[in-house]
Amino acid sequence: MKIDFDVLKGDELYLHTLLSRATGFDTGQHEVDLAATDIAPQYKFRLAEWTVLHPAAEPVVDKPAPPPRNYGEESRAALVKDISETRAVSRLKEWGAAGLEDTKNNAELIRDFVNNSAVKGYWSPELVDVAVANLGPKGSNRLTWKTKEPPAPEPPPEPAEVIGTLPNGEKQLSIDADERTMKAASVKQLLDLNHRRRQASGQMILGKNGQANRVGTNL
Repeated sequence: MKIDFDVLKGDELYLHTLLSRATGFDTGQHEVDLAATDIAPQYKFRLAEWTVLHPAAEPVVDKPAPPPRNYGEESRAALVKDISETRAVSRLKEWGAAGLEDTKNNAELIRDFVNNSAVKGYWSPELVDVAVANLGPKGSNRLTWKTKEPPAPEPPPEPAEVIGTLPNGEKQLSIDADERTMKAASVKQLLDLNHRRRQASGQMILGKNGQANRVGTNL
């Protein structure tokens, strides 16, 4: 057992004298095997009892002062980390645009991969790519992806317009005739064009006598 001889001397001078003669120690803390000392049994018992009641304090070891903080370097490191994390988020969005589903499961898988990697949670675009590669189809295939929708069918082509001939022998105008063409056309051609355009836009109905009635126009 460890005994503080200085404390023992101030508390039990006689026991200190007996123990000092038996061990050769006078001051300081020392490990002592009381059973092996040449001391009467009743004093060994008192010393053992005293030691239990007065355990030797652990020596105080002066810890070296921590090195001075480099606040400038810390700020720079924090800024670099923030920029890297921002780029990592942008990279995740790029993977989302490429088909990676934006789900809680995918987010947790990638986050756990980064946190358990050698860099311990230091996010970067490169590490995002590594995570997707390991968790994607070429790796453990645990990430989920959007299913590609088939392209919408193209609308059928508009039927070609049939240009006919008016009763007076004039050629009908194209239904999408421009202003220049209409200015050069005859009245009958313009009336015919107006009639066909109304039919195409549903602005006329047929009356009981089969005559065309105009709807929604003052012409």
